[in-house]
Amino acid sequence: MIVDPKWTFVEALNAAWASYPGGKQFGAPNRIKMLAQWANVVGRERAVGELNATLANYSTLSAAAKAFGFSDYALRTVRSDFGAMPSLTPHAPSPSTLRELFVSLRDIPDESEVGFMTRTIPRLAALLGYADSEVFFEMNLPGLGRGVRVDALLRPHGASRPKVIIEVKRGRVSESEARGVIEQLRDFSAAAGAEVGLLLSPHLVVVVQAQHQLEFSPERVTDSEVQSLKALLFNGAPVPPGTSPIAPREPAASRLQILLAAVASATTNDTKRASLEDLAAEAFSLHRSVRPKFRNLRTRSSEIDIVCELLAGTPFEFLREHGRYFLIECKNWAKPAGAKEIRDFLGKLRKCRVRVGVYFSRNGITGQEQGTDAIREIHAAFDTDGTFILVLAEQELAGISKLEQVMELLEDKMDALRFDL
Repeated sequence: MIVDPKWTFVEALNAAWASYPGGKQFGAPNRIKMLAQWANVVGRERAVGELNATLANYSTLSAAAKAFGFSDYALRTVRSDFGAMPSLTPHAPSPSTLRELFVSLRDIPDESEVGFMTRTIPRLAALLGYADSEVFFEMNLPGLGRGVRVDALLRPHGASRPKVIIEVKRGRVSESEARGVIEQLRDFSAAAGAEVGLLLSPHLVVVVQAQHQLEFSPERVTDSEVQSLKALLFNGAPVPPGTSPIAPREPAASRLQILLAAVASATTNDTKRASLEDLAAEAFSLHRSVRPKFRNLRTRSSEIDIVCELLAGTPFEFLREHGRYFLIECKNWAKPAGAKEIRDFLGKLRKCRVRVGVYFSRNGITGQEQGTDAIREIHAAFDTDGTFILVLAEQELAGISKLEQVMELLEDKMDALRFDL
């Protein structure tokens, strides 16, 4: 977001909410970064002064935080970020081309990494064709592990995965540190399903994709390097012939078929289990409002394959009405799962006080034709306390065209169980 220095603090806050209205995972970190960007533009003295003047209208910090739509912690973060901003200095005109932006990186004042990010990433995104609402800061994405955040990402509207993951380094990056960040970007991109990773610093820019990379000094960037970078990162643009040294990724449309093929071709117990769990985790993590919170969670009494959390604002009310969490069990077996396995899964659900369980079984469950055995356990559980066990077999998954449709399958199965269809 390119902020207007004429904005007051309240106007900047309203603009932040208008640009990033989402829940706590996607909204709050980006609203904070946008306010930090405004503070960077107007300078520390004015930002702190206007914030304190606004806070004076409230009896407590908590009351102000509630009015602003922040938690107490988030508001303290805003106040801390404002205090760390540089004093107002004359701002050069915004770079109008990518080459101007890269060359200008060396002239950005020596300030915090937050300040460096807010000066560079929004402008970079705009020059690459991304809207304000397609830029996200400090994201904790499914697949990266608990507590692991990327500095920023670019995700086009309607896309289930980010296109670009960005890591920022404020100072000079040593050769060994660069190698570590590059490997980290490869890991992050693979885990999040991103097409490209980008290391951005005043002295080194690296674009990473698969096993290839484009590397250059921003101070001495050539037109050819700029065109190669733009071809890889531009929002929605086709890659011009001969401009990119990096091979294109396989189209996202075939992702479901790739995952199903991995399930079918797995031969060892470990790969059988992992391949079906990968499919299950990815089917839910591609939705912004669903977070696979734990995988292979060992409790005192059992092991849970995947624990999914529904985040605030989720559109999947058919799941949310039954609670915040649902559990996933995966069985990549050559035979259908039986009544014992369903009872075991039901025990895990009840132990955790979770009302919905999704059972991925490659060959379904027993009793589906006659209404006996495992299927009878599922109906009995629903009749007893309203617990839903929703079974997804390989044949059903092969009948849909993309992973996003797994949610539609689940809703249909929930209706069938609820209304005895």
